Amino acid sequence: MKTKTFKNLEVKERKLLSKLRMQVSRTSNTTDLGQTFSQTMSQFFNDVLETSFTISTKDIQFQPGQKDRFILSQRLQASAPFMETWTHSNLPHFMSKAANATWHRYKHLSNHPEKTQLKIRQANTLNSRAH
Repeated sequence: MKTKTFKNLEVKERKLLSKLRMQVSRTSNTTDLGQTFSQTMSQFFNDVLETSFTISTKDIQFQPGQKDRFILSQRLQASAPFMETWTHSNLPHFMSKAANATWHRYKHLSNHPEKTQLKIRQANTLNSRAH
C-alpha cells in the first residue's frame, strides 16, 4: 500500500517539533514533561488526522523506559482507521523524533534534580520580589 501523506505535514511537523522543544526546555520536572509531551502530541494528531474520534492525552504517553519512548493506548491500537494511517505514513518516525527530543530533557532532569530545584527556588524568589 502507498504511504499516506498529509497536506503541509512537513511544515506542521517542523513547527510542532520546535514548539515541543521550547516547551520541554521550560519543563522543570519529569511529571510535567510527560504531560507536555502528551498534550502536544494529541493536539498535533487531532490537527493532522482525519478521524471520527478525538485523540486525548491518555492515548499518547511518554514512556522513557520503552524502546520507542512512547506508547499508544489500547483504544488507538484497536482503531482500524488510526492504525491504517499509522502503518502507512511517516507518523511513527515523527513520533520517535518527538519522543527522543523529550527523552533528552528527561535524562537531564533525572540526572540533575538539584539544578531543577535551584531554578524553581530562584524563579519563586524573583516572583515574590516582583509582588
